[in-house]
Amino acid sequence: MPTWKEKFTFIFVPHSSSQKTFSISFKWLTAVSILAFLLIAGGITIFLASIGVLSNPYRVSRQFSEYEEKLVRLEEKNDEMQRQQRYIEALQKNIEQIDQRQQSLAKLTGLDFLQEEISKFDSEDSSEIKQLSSHIQEASEQSEQLKEIEEFVKNRSYIIQNTPMMWPTQGWISSGYGYRQDPMGGRGRSFHDGVDIAAYSGTPVWATANGEVSFSGRRTGYGETVMIDHEFGYETLYAHLQKRHVTAGEEVKKGDLIGYVGRTGRATGSHLHYEIRVNDETLDPEPYMVENKRDF
Repeated sequence: MPTWKEKFTFIFVPHSSSQKTFSISFKWLTAVSILAFLLIAGGITIFLASIGVLSNPYRVSRQFSEYEEKLVRLEEKNDEMQRQQRYIEALQKNIEQIDQRQQSLAKLTGLDFLQEEISKFDSEDSSEIKQLSSHIQEASEQSEQLKEIEEFVKNRSYIIQNTPMMWPTQGWISSGYGYRQDPMGGRGRSFHDGVDIAAYSGTPVWATANGEVSFSGRRTGYGETVMIDHEFGYETLYAHLQKRHVTAGEEVKKGDLIGYVGRTGRATGSHLHYEIRVNDETLDPEPYMVENKRDF
């Protein structure tokens, strides 16, 4: 390896004159090389800075980060739009099912006000519901619309759950509502306040709507009996039970087991005597019996 003091000789031979000799030490040759390298590097740096690449060493990396964040936000927005679409489809299906049940309820005596509310909603808001799918992009407005629809579905579901609209047991109607010949062999005709549903002893009996058990015990002529108070002035009675499954003061839900079919009290055979009353006035239960337990 050359020493700092060792010299290098450069010989130049031009065409028009004699050769020229130039000597330089290794120390100075190294210094000149370093200086040249610094000048070249400085020039490159100045050039890059002039085009903006080095004005901010993190500029490119920040741009890539921003693009990645925008992509993530777009993916999240797309996922949210798909979730909203599925939610709307589920709501529409739920509304269609409720409409089918509500049509039967709205035709019954004393429920004209409900039909008016349904008509009012249908005329004002049905077009709004149909257009929700096409307005997914308007996330804020759609959110408010969905809240209104959800509230409407909850209100209608509440009415259905609290109105006696289902069969109280599995069987067939053996005696309807109104005047009939005395089944115990008596003379003349008597008024039958409910319907008799013939069924095998031990067949489950269910509450036909949400409510509170107002009576659970034995009544003259009715045998083992359960009575339930519901919303909107409704009351239901279940008689001739073999066994009661609830007690007075107990809260029950639509479809809950409340007893079993039997033939206690004044009965000629195994059946359930079922009554519906509104403000202490009896109604024909048969038009209300539009749902079965399997629907729940």
